[in-house]
Amino acid sequence: MENGNISDRRGFLLKSITIVGAGLLGGSLPVLLSSCSSGSNPASSNPTPTNIDITNYPELQTVNGFKKVSVSGKNSDYPFIIIRKSTTEFTVLSSMCQHQGCEVNNPDIASKTILCHCHGSRYNLDGSLINGPSQQPLQVFPSTFNSTTNVITFNS
Repeated sequence: MENGNISDRRGFLLKSITIVGAGLLGGSLPVLLSSCSSGSNPASSNPTPTNIDITNYPELQTVNGFKKVSVSGKNSDYPFIIIRKSTTEFTVLSSMCQHQGCEVNNPDIASKTILCHCHGSRYNLDGSLINGPSQQPLQVFPSTFNSTTNVITFNS
């Protein structure tokens, strides 16, 4: 199938559902549909510190280890991806693809990439975009690590 045909069909189906749903739900369905593809920034406008004790995650005990960690009410309820870069440095990313809000796969440490399985966007382990359809990188949350307490702190 050609991409144009898929796009045309998808557009037709979304318009049809919107029209039918508007009658059934009093016009609220278009708002629900549009919220799925916003590609908006998942961070709140007033970030607050998040503390993650890595002793709770064996995957984060070694360099190149990673873990998706969910924190209720943070990052639009998408898990954070935490990657240990060195003994004292971590990368903290949103797992929400900026294209249409799908949750990206776990990092592939061997290829140093993160894939969004929905539409094929690929990212580097630092969150930067390799190729789209996304036009934006994954959101990065600058972090600090306290090696005495084994706690990563970042604003989210």
